[in-house]
Amino acid sequence: MKKLKTVTFIMFLCIVLCGCGLFYPLEANPLNIKPEFDGGKGTVEDPYLISTPKQFYEIRWKNRANYKLTKDIDFNDFSYQQEKEGDLVPGYKPIAMFMGSIDGDGYTIRNFYFHDHNYNRMGLFGIIKNATIKNLGIQGFNYTQTESILKNQFTKDSNENFFGFLAGESIDSTISSCKFEYASNEINLISTKNTAFGGVVGVNRGTISDIFLTGMMQTRASEGTVDDYFNFKTGNVSGINYGDISYCFISSSILLFNDLSTNGYLGGVTGYNYGEIKYINLKGMFNATNLKVSESVHVGGLVGYADKDSTISDCFLYNLSLVAYDKNYYVGGLIGTQHEESGVITNCAVNFLDFFSMNDVKMIDKKCGFIAGVGYHESYQNVYYFSSNTGIKVFGNSDQDLTEFHISDIFDQNTFENWDFPNTWMMSVLPILRFNERIWIYSDPHDYFLRAFIK
Repeated sequence: MKKLKTVTFIMFLCIVLCGCGLFYPLEANPLNIKPEFDGGKGTVEDPYLISTPKQFYEIRWKNRANYKLTKDIDFNDFSYQQEKEGDLVPGYKPIAMFMGSIDGDGYTIRNFYFHDHNYNRMGLFGIIKNATIKNLGIQGFNYTQTESILKNQFTKDSNENFFGFLAGESIDSTISSCKFEYASNEINLISTKNTAFGGVVGVNRGTISDIFLTGMMQTRASEGTVDDYFNFKTGNVSGINYGDISYCFISSSILLFNDLSTNGYLGGVTGYNYGEIKYINLKGMFNATNLKVSESVHVGGLVGYADKDSTISDCFLYNLSLVAYDKNYYVGGLIGTQHEESGVITNCAVNFLDFFSMNDVKMIDKKCGFIAGVGYHESYQNVYYFSSNTGIKVFGNSDQDLTEFHISDIFDQNTFENWDFPNTWMMSVLPILRFNERIWIYSDPHDYFLRAFIK
């Protein structure tokens, strides 16, 4: 009886520790590989040094240590072995959990691609928890999920599918000073009850700052195995944001193609926001199309859907193009749809290049607005829009208005009343965040992504 109590107590303790994030088992190591690095002790002061794809792959067996890159890492011809007698598998297998730190030192990880894995958190890492990732570039990426590998996971587990270039999910982690380049990458995902895809992380529950992100991302969602309510949330930084996202320069396009009946949320920063977004420079085109809509699609230049407690400030969007495809689209320059109890939106401006209407449906028949498809006037302070496009309301759900300026006014600093130009903004033809100066503080001369800010 005493032995049984002891075993029960140990099991209870493990459950508590796991729940508190204090205990996570390492990935299985069937080949008993002992990672070898180029130097270092794995401490903050003396991190392990990494210069090869093999060394990076083996981080999974020392997932609490500290690391620093000394070269660019190219996974183009990389293969790994899963079993002692097994064949080499081409491609990359995500590191399921990481709780240490990585200093990219301005170097880049390139050309990693996945075969199917039975994970519902996918990326360079599956989950990062209490981790720090900084000064890292990620370039080139491909992934296609197939229903056969996912059906067991999603019918018996959480019905979640979180995917990001860096990590499927970030929990209490800090990501800073990173550059993400996706050329014309097409990401094919199985849609589940809660699917989130982001250019940095699928779901953010931490802090993301000082990010440069560029390229075109084509995301295709196809129907999964759960006969239930499908949601697909997509954004350049995260699919879903519960944390803080700030100081991002985004120049990209997202094309979301859905082959299923679903609700879609697409945003220039995040698809679905519960957290805080501030200090954003953004230009791009965002288009969710070919959807067999069951209820609604929400597309915003910043956020697809702003839920309760969502706050947004100090964002400038220029040369923005949005596409409203059908009657069930809620499309806005800042926000697709705003919850009536969301927080304030301050010091933001939108300059439109194009606002497209498809399927011969007039804008008036859709919830489309220069600022929000569905929005609430009292939430907005010092928010402006610039456009020569007529026939579109400021808020798709009402006749309330905000200050509209002629396009020539966009070059005049006096237009942006109460914006903090001495500290936060500067005029360089257009309002530009001063965060490019912040990059110099902790960047080395070989930081290629620094040069992207000053081109």
